[in-house]
Amino acid sequence: MDIMWIAILVDMTIYGLAGFAIVKFGGRLLPDPWNRIRFTVPVVLMLGALVTLVSFPHWIVFPK
Repeated sequence: MDIMWIAILVDMTIYGLAGFAIVKFGGRLLPDPWNRIRFTVPVVLMLGALVTLVSFPHWIVFPK
């Protein structure tokens, strides 16, 4: 069983939950497009995927 894909799935789930929490707890303080879950969660997931790919170059995504 390849544990790397499980680690990526858990990592992306954490980013998705973080985006949801940003909207849920700070939604009234955010400007218009950022206070909607449909906008904020995909943006946070995209940024999280970028951070994951850049910060873990030894993962299977970047074979040597």
